[in-house]
Amino acid sequence: MDPLSYMLFSAPICLLVLAVANWIGWDPAMPVALREWWPQVMLNTLMAFVLNAMLPVILKEVSAMGMTLCGVCKDVAIVVLSSAVFAAPLHHQQMIAFSITLVGVSFWSFVQSNSDQILSKPVDHLFGTSAKAVGKSPSETTPLTA
Repeated sequence: MDPLSYMLFSAPICLLVLAVANWIGWDPAMPVALREWWPQVMLNTLMAFVLNAMLPVILKEVSAMGMTLCGVCKDVAIVVLSSAVFAAPLHHQQMIAFSITLVGVSFWSFVQSNSDQILSKPVDHLFGTSAKAVGKSPSETTPLTA
């Protein structure tokens, strides 16, 4: 499905959900605030459109796991940049968790891109993700364990 067809399919459902939420939380001061904040609202609308147009394109190019890992890295980047911009403290536990997360994402990426390397073979065999461990080329129906 091309990006605009995807948006044509999903936009009415999103509009319905947002209309109900807007009706429930309506405040008469909203139109006045819109007149004041219209540049930010238009920029936000443009960014949402671009994001929704990019989503199906990205999903075609990467796997669902790759998309999830990109989301995790994005979340880490948001927290770290917010901490830098707004001078919010990052606790040691957060820094350790972010480091473990980024090392895990990097290792997963390494194993996926270098499946014939000496370090990735034991991991592939352990989790049963290599084609040799399963006995055939992996596909959507390939079991995760041998």
